[in-house]
Amino acid sequence: MLHWVKIKHYNENTMSRIGKKIIDIPKDVSITIEKKKIVAKGKHGSLERSFKDFVNFEQTDNSLQVLRLNETKECRSYHGLARTLIQNMVTGVSQLFTKVLIAEGIGYKFQVDKKTLILNMGYSHSIEF
Repeated sequence: MLHWVKIKHYNENTMSRIGKKIIDIPKDVSITIEKKKIVAKGKHGSLERSFKDFVNFEQTDNSLQVLRLNETKECRSYHGLARTLIQNMVTGVSQLFTKVLIAEGIGYKFQVDKKTLILNMGYSHSIEF
Protein backbone atom coordinates (compact mmCIF):
# COMPACT_ATOMS: atom_id res chain seq x y z
CA MET A 1 0.00 0.00 0.00
CA LEU A 2 1.43 3.37 -1.03
CA HIS A 3 1.08 6.49 1.03
CA TRP A 4 1.74 9.87 -0.50
CA VAL A 5 3.28 12.55 1.62
CA LYS A 6 3.06 16.19 0.62
CA ILE A 7 6.35 17.98 1.21
CA LYS A 8 6.33 21.73 1.67
CA HIS A 9 9.35 23.48 0.25
CA TYR A 10 10.36 26.79 1.74
CA ASN A 11 11.33 29.62 -0.51
CA GLU A 12 13.11 32.86 0.27
CA ASN A 13 9.85 34.66 1.06
CA THR A 14 8.92 32.56 4.06
CA MET A 15 9.82 33.99 7.41
CA SER A 16 9.98 32.55 10.89
CA ARG A 17 6.72 33.26 12.67
CA ILE A 18 8.50 33.27 16.00
CA GLY A 19 11.43 35.36 14.80
CA LYS A 20 9.32 38.16 13.37
CA LYS A 21 7.48 38.85 16.63
CA ILE A 22 8.56 42.04 18.36
CA ILE A 23 9.87 41.68 21.91
CA ASP A 24 8.14 44.03 24.33
CA ILE A 25 10.50 45.33 26.99
CA PRO A 26 8.94 46.19 30.39
CA LYS A 27 9.72 49.57 31.96
CA ASP A 28 11.85 48.04 34.73
CA VAL A 29 14.13 46.19 32.26
CA SER A 30 16.99 47.78 30.34
CA ILE A 31 18.51 46.20 27.25
CA THR A 32 21.97 47.14 25.98
CA ILE A 33 23.33 45.93 22.66
CA GLU A 34 27.10 45.75 22.19
CA LYS A 35 27.94 44.37 18.73
CA LYS A 36 26.51 40.83 18.93
CA LYS A 37 26.14 40.74 22.73
CA ILE A 38 22.89 41.60 24.52
CA VAL A 39 22.70 42.46 28.21
CA ALA A 40 19.33 42.49 29.99
CA LYS A 41 19.19 44.12 33.43
CA GLY A 42 16.14 44.14 35.67
CA LYS A 43 15.03 44.10 39.28
CA HIS A 44 15.86 40.38 39.63
CA GLY A 45 19.39 40.46 38.21
CA SER A 46 21.11 40.68 34.86
CA LEU A 47 21.69 38.24 32.01
CA GLU A 48 23.97 38.49 29.00
CA ARG A 49 24.37 36.43 25.87
CA SER A 50 26.42 36.59 22.68
CA PHE A 51 24.86 35.74 19.33
CA LYS A 52 26.23 34.55 15.99
CA ASP A 53 26.51 36.80 12.95
CA PHE A 54 23.23 35.53 11.49
CA VAL A 55 21.06 38.21 13.13
CA ASN A 56 20.98 41.93 13.83
CA PHE A 57 19.02 43.76 16.50
CA GLU A 58 16.89 46.86 16.16
CA GLN A 59 15.84 48.56 19.38
CA THR A 60 13.17 51.24 19.73
CA ASP A 61 11.80 52.83 22.92
CA ASN A 62 10.29 49.77 24.61
CA SER A 63 10.65 47.05 21.99
CA LEU A 64 13.34 45.00 20.32
CA GLN A 65 13.23 43.28 16.95
CA VAL A 66 15.53 40.52 15.72
CA LEU A 67 16.40 40.77 12.01
CA ARG A 68 18.16 38.08 10.03
CA LEU A 69 20.93 38.94 7.60
CA ASN A 70 20.35 36.37 4.85
CA GLU A 71 18.05 33.53 3.83
CA THR A 72 20.15 30.43 4.43
CA LYS A 73 18.54 27.55 6.29
CA GLU A 74 20.86 27.96 9.26
CA CYS A 75 20.13 31.69 9.45
CA ARG A 76 16.36 31.15 9.30
CA SER A 77 16.45 28.62 12.13
CA TYR A 78 18.75 30.79 14.25
CA HIS A 79 16.42 33.76 13.79
CA GLY A 80 13.60 32.20 15.86
CA LEU A 81 16.04 30.79 18.41
CA ALA A 82 17.68 34.17 19.03
CA ARG A 83 14.32 35.89 19.47
CA THR A 84 13.16 33.24 21.97
CA LEU A 85 16.40 33.42 23.96
CA ILE A 86 16.13 37.20 24.25
CA GLN A 87 12.48 36.98 25.28
CA ASN A 88 13.43 34.46 27.99
CA MET A 89 16.20 36.79 29.19
CA VAL A 90 13.72 39.67 29.52
CA THR A 91 11.22 37.46 31.36
CA GLY A 92 13.95 36.11 33.65
CA VAL A 93 15.15 39.49 34.87
CA SER A 94 11.66 40.96 35.28
CA GLN A 95 9.75 38.11 36.98
CA LEU A 96 10.64 35.61 39.70
CA PHE A 97 10.59 31.93 38.80
CA THR A 98 7.34 30.23 39.75
CA LYS A 99 6.09 26.70 39.34
CA VAL A 100 2.38 25.92 39.46
CA LEU A 101 1.31 22.46 40.54
CA ILE A 102 -2.19 21.25 39.71
CA ALA A 103 -3.43 18.14 41.50
CA GLU A 104 -6.83 16.80 40.56
CA GLY A 105 -8.64 14.01 42.32
CA ILE A 106 -9.97 12.92 45.65
CA GLY A 107 -7.83 12.06 48.66
CA TYR A 108 -4.84 14.31 48.07
CA LYS A 109 -3.65 16.57 50.87
CA PHE A 110 -1.08 19.34 50.58
CA GLN A 111 0.47 21.33 53.41
CA VAL A 112 3.16 23.97 53.68
CA ASP A 113 5.19 23.85 56.90
CA LYS A 114 7.62 26.81 56.99
CA LYS A 115 9.66 26.11 53.80
CA THR A 116 8.67 22.44 53.42
CA LEU A 117 5.92 21.16 51.13
CA ILE A 118 4.24 18.02 52.54
CA LEU A 119 2.30 15.85 50.09
CA ASN A 120 -0.09 13.08 51.17
CA MET A 121 -0.96 11.36 47.92
CA GLY A 122 -2.16 7.92 48.89
CA TYR A 123 1.22 6.36 49.60
CA SER A 124 2.03 4.71 52.93
CA HIS A 125 4.10 7.75 53.86
CA SER A 126 4.03 11.48 53.21
CA ILE A 127 6.44 13.05 50.75
CA GLU A 128 8.36 16.17 51.80
CA PHE A 129 10.08 18.69 49.56
